[in-house]
Amino acid sequence: MHEAALVAGVIRIAEEEARRHGAERIERIRLRVGEFRGVVAEALDFAFGVMREGTLAATAELVVETVPLRVACRKCGEWETGLEDLCLACPDCGAVGEIRNGRELEIVSLDLE
Repeated sequence: MHEAALVAGVIRIAEEEARRHGAERIERIRLRVGEFRGVVAEALDFAFGVMREGTLAATAELVVETVPLRVACRKCGEWETGLEDLCLACPDCGAVGEIRNGRELEIVSLDLE
């Protein structure tokens, strides 16, 4: 379950930032997670609920924005696709597309107190 490793890293970074700013606790952590990362939302929530105990994020809310998978063809433009029907071939001309969005994994903001 790579979600546990992801949560451990997020909490570590969030705590470092909170301490750097003199905060006593973390109220909210906002993440952007690309669909192509293969993160299971339920596993992420579960891991966060367990791993936040005893940290500055013990009562924090985790807010996750899922970024859809978007692919682009140099000739025809961009299109959105899902993991279940992932195809990098352009639906119009058949050229191999390039993933533009969906790989994100970032902490967007922290609400500290």
